[in-house]
Amino acid sequence: MKILFTSILCVASFFELWAQDIPTGARSAGMGRAGVALTDGWSIFQNIGGLGGVKKTSLLSSYENRFGVQDGLQTLGAGAVKPLKAGVAGIGLSRFGDDLFSIHTISLGYGHRIEQFSLGVRLSQQQYSMEGLGNRSVFLADVGGVATL
Repeated sequence: MKILFTSILCVASFFELWAQDIPTGARSAGMGRAGVALTDGWSIFQNIGGLGGVKKTSLLSSYENRFGVQDGLQTLGAGAVKPLKAGVAGIGLSRFGDDLFSIHTISLGYGHRIEQFSLGVRLSQQQYSMEGLGNRSVFLADVGGVATL
């Protein structure tokens, strides 16, 4: 058992583990951006595992200007989630930054609830743009889950 646990820790250390993207929604923002355990439409940006708990079709939009700074710290987000016969599908778009530095993300996600467990997977393309250095695009895959105790 110790060998299995140590092996899992070693493999996990090669991956970046996190559960929230930039747009958060009002519920998560009201709880100090702690939205990883929520099961609402904003799960397309946060813990994708929460997407399985969505019951209604939702359109999402957000805008945030951090610290009242006019340039550079604006965050925009938009998305949609729709329950299907088996699971919930969603799409999310977000942008952070300005012309000097920006991050653009497009995500497609799917979540499914089985009894008290909600599991999800998200595929994203993220583009970084920095003046003088150009653009770089990366593909990301996320897996998440929420368990109701």
